[in-house]
Amino acid sequence: MYIRGSTVVILAIVLVVIIKLHLMHKPMHVGVHYIVDVDNVPGELIHDHQALLRICEGALQYSESNVLNKMMHEFKPQGMTIIYLLAESHFSMHTWPEHKKIRMDFFSCTNESQCTKACEYLKRAFGNARVSVKKLYR
Repeated sequence: MYIRGSTVVILAIVLVVIIKLHLMHKPMHVGVHYIVDVDNVPGELIHDHQALLRICEGALQYSESNVLNKMMHEFKPQGMTIIYLLAESHFSMHTWPEHKKIRMDFFSCTNESQCTKACEYLKRAFGNARVSVKKLYR
């Protein structure tokens, strides 16, 4: 099969246009959002709000995040939510002691390595609990 030179040029131009259109419509992310699920949390830990607070503080310190403010609420008879407002965005933890579950999220609009470091810290801090991490570019 023989392809004429002008056909090759036209195909090359079409390919360049397709690539440029693809790049123009590729969504640009403005940050990274880590979703952290911690399951089978030991009963003594999930009920110890001060220990959980220290874990959050340790993760944020280890990741070199800049905490602007924090808010904590203890639910009755059990459970807590803690939210940190960060210069980079936010970090939160929610507990369900009756299910031995903790759900956390960490969003950073400036530095993905901060989230990575915090997740490394959390995996060590929760020991034998099952920690799974999902990463979303947003």
